[in-house]
Amino acid sequence: MFEPVDDLNTGQEERAFNLLLSASSGSSLLRSKLKEQLNARGEKQAILAQSARDARKRSGDDYLIVRASIEFSNYCRQICSYCGMAATNATLKRYRLNANQMCKIVKEVSSLGVCGTFVEKRHQGALIL
Repeated sequence: MFEPVDDLNTGQEERAFNLLLSASSGSSLLRSKLKEQLNARGEKQAILAQSARDARKRSGDDYLIVRASIEFSNYCRQICSYCGMAATNATLKRYRLNANQMCKIVKEVSSLGVCGTFVEKRHQGALIL
């Protein structure tokens, strides 16, 4: 946990925001500055963390929402080069959950305070509960 920084430079937050916007434009120089900020340690990290907490409080989003994604099957017909569940992955141990297993998992996840559960099956799309 970071200790609060009392002498936070109020311009730091605006500079960080502008840096994020600029980095998204694709400039490699700006991306390297953003990477430097994200890898900050010590006092710089504490200042950035406090700035993020302050922005979160001002926006009213000072809470955490936990959602779960449950895949009831990892069988897939697709051949996506980036996905470990691609049909061509012969080393993956495949599974399918039955209805009782799915209900048990959804109830358990719900009992943990998860407010949204996303249930999906790889090759047939998704179902939101």
